[in-house]
Amino acid sequence: MPTDPAQEPQLLCDGRFVDANKLYTLPYDCPTMVWVYRKDILDKFKDRMSQDLGFDPTPTQTSTWEQYYSTAKWLKDHAAETGVPFGTGHQAKQYDSLMCDFSNILAAYGGGYFSDDTKVGGLGSKKPGPCQLDQPAAIEAANFYKKLLSIAAPGSTTWDWNGADDAFQAGQMVMVPNWHEFAAGDVRKYGDKVGFYRLPKGPKRSANIFGGTGISVNKNASAKQQKAAWLFLVWATSPDAQVADLKSPVGGGTPTRISVYNLPEILQNSQDATTSKMPNLLSTAAVRDAWKEENIYLRPKIPQWNQVDTVVFTELSKMLAGDQAPDAAMKSAKSQIDKITSA
Repeated sequence: MPTDPAQEPQLLCDGRFVDANKLYTLPYDCPTMVWVYRKDILDKFKDRMSQDLGFDPTPTQTSTWEQYYSTAKWLKDHAAETGVPFGTGHQAKQYDSLMCDFSNILAAYGGGYFSDDTKVGGLGSKKPGPCQLDQPAAIEAANFYKKLLSIAAPGSTTWDWNGADDAFQAGQMVMVPNWHEFAAGDVRKYGDKVGFYRLPKGPKRSANIFGGTGISVNKNASAKQQKAAWLFLVWATSPDAQVADLKSPVGGGTPTRISVYNLPEILQNSQDATTSKMPNLLSTAAVRDAWKEENIYLRPKIPQWNQVDTVVFTELSKMLAGDQAPDAAMKSAKSQIDKITSA
């Protein structure tokens, strides 16, 4: 299991619920949303963009979401020159993907679903309290998100994470916030012309949603089945299995054990897109940055989350379709969520 502080939020999120002394599952996968971009396009137009925009469009530790918007708009306005129709694209389908995409900005702007999203997303809660989506920071985030999507590739509202990555590889946009484990396909398509970075900052911080899961043994299974399940669990989360997974022809998952990232073979294949035999590792630097305590975002872990999630992406979808204003969408979501959680 992880021993590095950067991994601790994952172990807490994946493995524990309410009781900090009980470990229910072992971390099995660790998809994290990061900033994926065409290095070749940004490098080619960097000087002009810097002059026009007043900042370097290349992702840095100080890049902001407002700058991301300005960069995306410049790229869209100059599509005839870049050869790419849009600056950005998103996983904004009326589905779980929309909640994930929005949550990065919600947390970056200082908003949250509940009063202590850090605790509710980490250890979890059976009683998270009143929803906070009607608060100023959440409404500001919703307003910005609607503005950002207004200049994004129009297909965004029909794409989940797979659709967004397919569109990126098809050359529809220069940048896309997406899960880091799409790196293998992106590298196969663009080689060293694709880059990965943690997401931009909002007024509060950079927030990169973590979508990992854990696996456990079903207590309702027979004793024989439980023993078999335990053997599978130990094998599936072992360093050897995680290294083998990285060698999969389709890219494989990425390790949840910090010790694996320090293996010479892994370090060697994490550096150069032209020589790496494990292309999913090319997003490692961005992900390790996104996993830092100040950058990671853990969505709420509550018994009613599936219902809450549906409310969030349904109201956001209405907002993006122009059926309601951002503040109305947030207030409507808050009202419904409070009923679901009995706040």
